[in-house]
Amino acid sequence: MRCGFNDRRMLTATTPPDDPSPDRVRAATADSTLRVGRQQDRPFEPCYVHVLQLPAAIRLVLCSDTHFLSPADQEAVLRGMEALVVGAALRARP
Repeated sequence: MRCGFNDRRMLTATTPPDDPSPDRVRAATADSTLRVGRQQDRPFEPCYVHVLQLPAAIRLVLCSDTHFLSPADQEAVLRGMEALVVGAALRARP
């Protein structure tokens, strides 16, 4: 299965937020949301991830064909990426 990755943070970058404390990083995961956006009959790729920089967060957008990746698997991919990034951010602290 083909999967594309499009890091668009440089196109959507704003002034970075202050470096949050580990407690704020952990608490921010409670504000994490997941929504189903536009649906189409002919997806252009089996799986494509876009990364966007928001003023105080990173937005992950997953576009995928449900013949290859079920909605539950799509959520698992995004939640797993979130856990990986949060864990790395917490480990990078001095």
